[in-house]
Amino acid sequence: MSALLRWLLAAAIFMLVSLLASPASGAGANGDSDGDGFDDGEETFAGTLPLEPCSLTPAQDDEDPDAWPADLNDDQTSDILDIVKLTPPYFNTSPPDPNYSPRKDFNGDSAINILDIVRMTPPVFNSQCTPMGCNIEPCCNIDSDLTICIETDKLIYGFGEPVAMTLHVTNTGASPQTFFFNDTCTSWFHVFSGSTEIWDSDLVCALILTEITLGPGESFTPGDVWGQIYEGGGQVPAGYYHVFGEMLAPCGNVPPCGAPFGIPVSKHVIRILEP
Repeated sequence: MSALLRWLLAAAIFMLVSLLASPASGAGANGDSDGDGFDDGEETFAGTLPLEPCSLTPAQDDEDPDAWPADLNDDQTSDILDIVKLTPPYFNTSPPDPNYSPRKDFNGDSAINILDIVRMTPPVFNSQCTPMGCNIEPCCNIDSDLTICIETDKLIYGFGEPVAMTLHVTNTGASPQTFFFNDTCTSWFHVFSGSTEIWDSDLVCALILTEITLGPGESFTPGDVWGQIYEGGGQVPAGYYHVFGEMLAPCGNVPPCGAPFGIPVSKHVIRILEP
């Protein structure tokens, strides 16, 4: 089937469904942690991110896994380009058909059919999503001359596999910047399950005034490792987790140090696989 025919078929099917059906709510028994209209169970089945409501960029197909189930090409909009991805040869398929994909099976019933297209009708259709700002993006511009970014060594981990986290603090200005810290700890890391913090850094900080000077374009990169355990001990279950990091108590050029920035930044949701 040509691209034009697929587009016309998608438009015709969608118009018919919009007239005859009422869109189904996605806030089911599993809860909708990110508020994107698809519950956590549906997102887990589809392989999207239940803690992120929107892709980080509007560029098509540049992120994997996707964030919003209704945005099949991850361009931050649910529109006819996404409906096209549900037309034949994908429409009316189920396992073990090679054209079937859980990613397009919004209600998790192991079939791509009219019920999935119903989920794309207004108000979902032709709507846009919005990333969650600094608490979800990989980098935050603290001011015009300072950027803080967090990264993990991967996005998907085996059960029990350590998660290495690194914070990149970069001087983006034209002049050197000097920071003072109350002790030898310059950063702190946190892990959340949904809205609940389950772990944070347990670093030993020597009470020594610490000074770091960054020239233009220079960075320093403190890090930590999470062993996939709760704060009080015990392996966390498989699932999706937010990793946050923050730079602690930078004081400009004059000590003593003030309060921490208090602006966590997150590269992405990470996923821990079943054992």
